[in-house]
Amino acid sequence: MKGASAAISGGQAVTNETPKSRHPTIYVTFYPLYTSEGCALLTIEAT
Repeated sequence: MKGASAAISGGQAVTNETPKSRHPTIYVTFYPLYTSEGCALLTIEAT
């Protein structure tokens, strides 16, 4: 859960700068999380 929070925070920061690259940014962020926590990636995708 700690990792998911950090990933979401980092992803949101980049999303604010480039809204067009929102999807790719989230994908890169949740990719490493996917191996750690499958549920974490679902939360980021929903966001």
